[in-house]
Amino acid sequence: MKSRLPTNRTCPGARQILDAALEVFAEHGYEGASIHAIAQRAGVSKANIFHHYASKEQLYLAVLRNASRSWSEDLAHVPAMPGGFPAQLQAMIHRTLQHLMRENAQSRVVLREMLENGALRGRQLSEEVFADNFEIETEIFRRAQADGNLRSGVDPVLAWTMTMAVCAFFFQTRDVMRFNPAYPYAESPDRYARGICDALLHGIAAPRKTLQ
Repeated sequence: MKSRLPTNRTCPGARQILDAALEVFAEHGYEGASIHAIAQRAGVSKANIFHHYASKEQLYLAVLRNASRSWSEDLAHVPAMPGGFPAQLQAMIHRTLQHLMRENAQSRVVLREMLENGALRGRQLSEEVFADNFEIETEIFRRAQADGNLRSGVDPVLAWTMTMAVCAFFFQTRDVMRFNPAYPYAESPDRYARGICDALLHGIAAPRKTLQ
């Protein structure tokens, strides 16, 4: 069952509740968050929350849907960008990194959900929350392969997986790796995006020497 009023941006009351719920879920996780705490953060009554959302779970799913929508808005124009596949791949990495950092609370909620509750809500999340984003992002790789810009033996879904993995690693480790003097990327996501894009496009193995 879907929420009675899922992520309706035209309703200030629902928007206020969603923003407060995002903060509380990011701080305490699903189990640790309470409707009472969310109501206090939003400055509304618990009854007002249940007027918009049927349950805590439906409010939580609305937060996840809103996070997914926000992500898709950041990436929606990447497939149509000029410059071909290399420019689109770098833009995807760059925008993903920027989104993860700018929408810190959303990012923490989504990553925590996948780690802690994937088995519980995996099908629902995949089909109802993240399906559209998956289609947008993998289409870039499918189109590149159809145009001859991605090696025919590479699975486009696997290429997308690697791209998302390096972005998630940056976000999850940045606060620690910034103290490692041998790691120059924590404060330079643009440089990280360029380097990862180059490695994905050209590989990391040196060219084989031609036998004389």
